[in-house]
This record gives sequence, structure tokens and C-alpha cells, in this order.
Amino acid sequence: MSVPFHIGFGIFRGLCPVIATYMIQKDKLANVSDYYLSGLTYPLVLIGLSLVIGVLYLKESVEVKPVISFPSIPTKILNKIKRYLGIVWIAIGLAAGYFGVAELGLPKLNSGIQDDFIFGIITLVFITPIASIGLCLFGKYALEGEYDV
Repeated sequence: MSVPFHIGFGIFRGLCPVIATYMIQKDKLANVSDYYLSGLTYPLVLIGLSLVIGVLYLKESVEVKPVISFPSIPTKILNKIKRYLGIVWIAIGLAAGYFGVAELGLPKLNSGIQDDFIFGIITLVFITPIASIGLCLFGKYALEGEYDV
């Protein structure tokens, strides 16, 4: 369990300041009036996804005790919500793959600017495969009921 944790932590948390700084710099050069807010997009999306996944899917122990319980929602309905959210995770994974390759990675590699080239390599080799494949697998297991209580 340590290997995926450290890979995910190193890539997503470790590259977060670099990506945020890159986004701020590019928007400042493009004369965007609120350029200082542009670097918040990437960290906030990661925090939001982590919050939803943590609240709904994480379990405290082998006895299947959820970290946060929803006493007003019956277990059967909560399990259906978790399963249907699997479709959402797969869709987000596919969208992340498309956006990472077609919108960020390849255009940055072909721009001819060294900073863009490095950002394109980071996006294509590290961030996009881990994010898109991870979300698609998570969605697959959610659809199969692997995370049911």
C-alpha cells in the first residue's frame, strides 16, 4: 500500500505548486485581470474530488465501518448512490485523459517553448495516465459494488 500512496502523493501533491505557479505565470503574461486566482483551479479540483471520495467511500476498518456515516440515508440507497457515481468517476477519468492529452500535453510539446515542453512531458507522462486510469478503475470497482457497506 505504500507504493501507490507515495507515487500519488509525490505526483499530485509534489507537482501542485509547480502547476499552480505555471498557470499563474501564463495568465499573467496573457494579461488576465484576475491571474492570481488561476493557480487555485488544479488544487481545488483535487481537494474536491478527494473530499467526495473520502466522505463516501473510505472505510475505517475491516468491519466495514464507514469513516463518516449517514444515518438518515438507508444503506441500500447509499450503496446505489456509490454504484451510480462509478459512471461519474469513469466519465471524469475519460475527460481527464482527453483533456490531458489533447488540450494540455500535445499542444505544449509542439509549442517550441522550453517551459511548455517540460510541462507537456509532466502532463503526458505523469499526471494524465495516473489520474485518468485511476479514476476509471475506481469507477469500475464502484460500479461492481466493491465499496458497498
